[in-house]
Amino acid sequence: MSATAPTDELQIWLARTDDGVTVRLRHPDTAEAAGLVEGLAEAWSAQIEAMAAQARTATAP
Repeated sequence: MSATAPTDELQIWLARTDDGVTVRLRHPDTAEAAGLVEGLAEAWSAQIEAMAAQARTATAP
């Protein structure tokens, strides 16, 4: 997970704790990969936030 060698693939690690969700990403060192991964992370974040808000609404008294 902390390798320093170049990579030619996207690697994703997700961890869920009581404090929330953390994500570690490893991807090729190119502008295209960085842009795609940033867009993916932003989309996931928005979806997770929407699901959390929906869950809070569903369980509210």
